[in-house]
Amino acid sequence: HIRLWRTWRAFVLRHPTYCDAHPERNAIVHAGYLCADVPIASYTYRDASLQSEEFELIDISLSEDDELQREVSEEAAQLPALMAIDEIRDLFDQNSWPKQWENSCRIMSPVFFRNIYLGALGEEIGRHLLQWNLPEWSIVDVEENEYFEKFDARIRGTNIFVDFKHWSGPVRPKRDEIEHIKDKMSEVGATHALVCNLTNKGTAELDIDWAYGGRILQVPALVDVSQGCVIRKNIFAIGEWLKKVTR
Repeated sequence: HIRLWRTWRAFVLRHPTYCDAHPERNAIVHAGYLCADVPIASYTYRDASLQSEEFELIDISLSEDDELQREVSEEAAQLPALMAIDEIRDLFDQNSWPKQWENSCRIMSPVFFRNIYLGALGEEIGRHLLQWNLPEWSIVDVEENEYFEKFDARIRGTNIFVDFKHWSGPVRPKRDEIEHIKDKMSEVGATHALVCNLTNKGTAELDIDWAYGGRILQVPALVDVSQGCVIRKNIFAIGEWLKKVTR
């Protein structure tokens, strides 16, 4: 399961759009990409229920349509804003990930975009920013299947688990989110949890938040897209929190 998920993540990072006349040769494209009559790099859509997690029924449009409230595009992923930051752009260059989406005959479905591509961006960029700015802390992959679906990584040599987010959908109320994190911690035996969202929404509060007696640290943004910069004060605060809870 972990190997399959990582294969999908690696593929969508390299191919947000895809051009192949024979997609049946590629099981990932066949399962998770939509086919367009003309080359495209974006589309809007409305799922049957805006609370739907799986997008079982969707309406798709290639034109501007106010009735279609969601979008699959590089803009919806905040990619242009992220590429304005040198250390993130360098990360993409090092891994040969496209810094902009090319028009193509195939493009990720809403499920692949929301559940895989955005998640991969959040984890890869978030991990890179923490490792680059906090080299004294090593972030390692979660290898257990039963833990993998709960958290993305852990701090080496500890039971501090890490979850990276780049979420564009509905957000749980704060109290519900804390309870959700506590439940996940209990399931994996975590002593502490670090939850990092990649970007702010322009007006979002940037201050970090402690909860559960300091055992949960929620960071609302590592990157301020409105200013085009990494929020280093939040990253350094993570480092101070890690020192405190590992004494």
